[in-house]
Amino acid sequence: MRTVLLTGFEPFESEPINPSWEAVRALDGVRIGNGPDDLDAAIIVARQLPCVFGAANDALADLVDAINPVLVIAVGQAGGRPEMSVERVAINVDDARIADNAG
Repeated sequence: MRTVLLTGFEPFESEPINPSWEAVRALDGVRIGNGPDDLDAAIIVARQLPCVFGAANDALADLVDAINPVLVIAVGQAGGRPEMSVERVAINVDDARIADNAG
C-alpha cells in the first residue's frame, strides 16, 4: 500500500497547540481510496516536526527515508492569515521575528 506523509509542527511561542499539527494528526491512519487492491489505495501517516531551524529539515528528510511516501504534504501555520492558503514560493531563510523552540 502506498503512503502519504503529512507533517505539522509542534507548538511554539508559548502556545499550547499548533493548528498545523492538530489538522494533520486527525488524519493519521486514514485510508484513501477503495480500489480492489492495495495499489489503488494509500494510508496517511501524520508526523510532527520540531519548530527548530535546521532540525525540522533533518527530521523531514529522516521521515521520507524511513516511510518512503509517494507524496509529502507539509502543513504549517502562518500567523495573521484569515484562511488556509497554499504557499507557492518558499523563502526559507533562518530568520524570524521570534526565536525557535531551541532559543
